[in-house]
Amino acid sequence: MFPNVYLFNPDYDMAMADFTPYYKSPAEIMRMIADLSVLPWWFAEEGNCVKVENMALVSLLQKQLREVCGGSMEVERRLDELLPRAAWTAEWPSVRYIPWGWTPALVHRLRQEGVEECFLPSEEAVRRFRFLSSRQRCLEVLPELLKIDGTCGEMKACVSLSELEAFLQERGELVLKAPWSGSGS
Repeated sequence: MFPNVYLFNPDYDMAMADFTPYYKSPAEIMRMIADLSVLPWWFAEEGNCVKVENMALVSLLQKQLREVCGGSMEVERRLDELLPRAAWTAEWPSVRYIPWGWTPALVHRLRQEGVEECFLPSEEAVRRFRFLSSRQRCLEVLPELLKIDGTCGEMKACVSLSELEAFLQERGELVLKAPWSGSGS
């Protein structure tokens, strides 16, 4: 067997906002997870494995890479050098997982799939991941980043609509972000 399984779970932010073991992604996100489950292959360490929704995705990726190479052995050789030699699985082996991010829903899913507890993070660790990945954390980090030449930015965490309205009146235009949200929202 392989030491680690890489897992693409781009619903991480939304699952963190929900923060229950029973979070269920919207259908369009489930399709994205399935369609893009091969993505960790690009950064998986050699000798590890990538969890895909089905092995047909692997065949499609290999076909597309052959098309990119255009039959050129030199291009194929260079791609081989650049890309990891990771295995693929559509199963849920009981090994260590390296997901996009840990959520209570993912831990619950892995338990349901038979992954042993020794391979899963504790409840406290998942809470810590949630804290570290929240935009709230930016309140502490951003002032330090602003000390770097060429950087800018400002952030305020509003906890009520009236506080948000007051800040909007003070600043004019704003970009609003939820503490955990999908890409760009």
